[in-house]
Amino acid sequence: MPTLDAIRLPDAPNTAIPDTATPNTTIPDPTGPAGASGRRPQDQARRATVPTFAHAVLALAAGYLAVGGWLGWGWDSVPPEALRLTARAYFPLFGAGGALGPLAVGWDVLPTAAQVPLLPLAWLWRPFATTGISAVVVSALFMAGAAGQLYRTAGALGARRRVAVPMAALFALHPAVVYAGATGSAQAASLFFLLLATHQLVRWYRGGSSNRLAAAGLALAGAGLCGPSALGAGVATAAAVAIVAYRRAGGPARARRETARADMLVIALPLLFVTAIRILIGAVAAGSWARELAFEVNSGLLPAVPGELSGSGTGSVRPVVRLAVQSAVLEPFAVVTLIGAVLAGCRRDTSTLAAETGRGVLGALALLGGGYALAVVVAALTTGGAWSLGPTLLVVPLTVLAATALTTTRSTASDLAGSRRRVSGWSAARRYRRDAAIAVMLLAALPIGAAGLLARGIAPTEAQALRAVFRPGAATDSEAAFPDRYDQDRALARWLDAQHLPAHSVLVDTATGFAVVLSSHHPRQFVAPAEARFDVLAADPARYRVRFVLARPRVAALPADRVNRAFPDLVGDPRLSLVRVAANPGDLPAWRVYGVR
Repeated sequence: MPTLDAIRLPDAPNTAIPDTATPNTTIPDPTGPAGASGRRPQDQARRATVPTFAHAVLALAAGYLAVGGWLGWGWDSVPPEALRLTARAYFPLFGAGGALGPLAVGWDVLPTAAQVPLLPLAWLWRPFATTGISAVVVSALFMAGAAGQLYRTAGALGARRRVAVPMAALFALHPAVVYAGATGSAQAASLFFLLLATHQLVRWYRGGSSNRLAAAGLALAGAGLCGPSALGAGVATAAAVAIVAYRRAGGPARARRETARADMLVIALPLLFVTAIRILIGAVAAGSWARELAFEVNSGLLPAVPGELSGSGTGSVRPVVRLAVQSAVLEPFAVVTLIGAVLAGCRRDTSTLAAETGRGVLGALALLGGGYALAVVVAALTTGGAWSLGPTLLVVPLTVLAATALTTTRSTASDLAGSRRRVSGWSAARRYRRDAAIAVMLLAALPIGAAGLLARGIAPTEAQALRAVFRPGAATDSEAAFPDRYDQDRALARWLDAQHLPAHSVLVDTATGFAVVLSSHHPRQFVAPAEARFDVLAADPARYRVRFVLARPRVAALPADRVNRAFPDLVGDPRLSLVRVAANPGDLPAWRVYGVR
């Protein structure tokens, strides 16, 4: 009987790959091999970076909140916008009948509504509302999130972490960005949603699924609830998406047009729907289409002091020139950087990945550039619209992303396509010189932007609030009195509370009298212009038992508010009589209290 050693199995057929085959033809698993834990290394790395990213965003938000608390609580230097937004959110909770008009009216509905869940804390600690801290919490979170979205957008453009982190830091630490994030500005929420839309669009431009495009449309809709700049961003983005979708689609021209039209509707419909609903609800709540679409005049409540603001150029320089100067101060090398990024994005390359990166660069610049262009146009056409750096703030992320594109597009083809060519010493030196020049240009914007915040001729609104803090020796009388500007509002609120007035008995414009409303322990006594009943009560105040009308005198830099327009001749109106002139230690005209006869 033969043994096992003597049994010979037949040889297996030769299945080796012939030498002529291309090496490394196996397709690797894009997610990587699974480890002992059952998770792939890429998934584990991604899960590990999520807490780090979230911690960085929360730490940045805490920093913005600390700066805002130091300015508002420590120096009483609260910008009017923070208190105005807080007062609008304050009415639905504490006002008479839960009036929704102040919450629904205006272009910045979402930053106002975001404070509603926070304001019940004012029952426990009133300064949370009266000093605008609730608005600062919202703006700090949104601005920190905007920095996080810029970091992710830089990564989507192909930037490595050693590039994306400094770019996000240069954005987050820009003085104008810090000021907006620390002072309750609605610009913080607008920047967050615009950069979120930019991140999703870049992913789609680089071959992502339609879900990215839908997410970008929803983000633009969120930006539409924060300011009018989203409309400009939406128009520019819809046009860019239609062009890219048409060129990317295959088949006959008719099918490509249908694809472009469908993708354009995906990006535009959410913004159009939200804008239409917002305007409709706001107009119904306010009782007037014109009131819903109006832009505020002199939103910073700059005082009319002869020789101070007029001499600094507020009334003498054309708005377009002022806006151009503001943009140059915020980012001195914006034009050079943008031109370089556009040229780099348009550069033709045989690599598909490089072409997708170029489309992502141009798409990002189109979105932010469209928002910036509309914000500047609105500010130029609005009286006093150029008194603040808010309309030109979008130039900061626009320039930072353009600089990011310059550091990535030149090497995308070789880096992403897996080229094995060794970079020559001359090419590496040129790349280092380019990156160093970009870093110098972006770093130069930090001290120049800080100086611009304190310059009356460039940013009168910000300078009015900051010069008493950072340059007390050079501050004018009105700037030195800015920390005391709300003292008369608080004293007037205490006097009104002592009268024990019923609901709907005091007419006041919350665009200028927000501090009076927030300081009062009985806010049900006030009637805001955003309420539909305001016009009815102002037409016949005695019939509807209105007791008092609050107004400031009309001056050049402080135009007529809604109360002044409802009562053109407050002094000579036979229905009214002057009852009280509030003590005025601040920088604004004193409040006048008129009793209804």
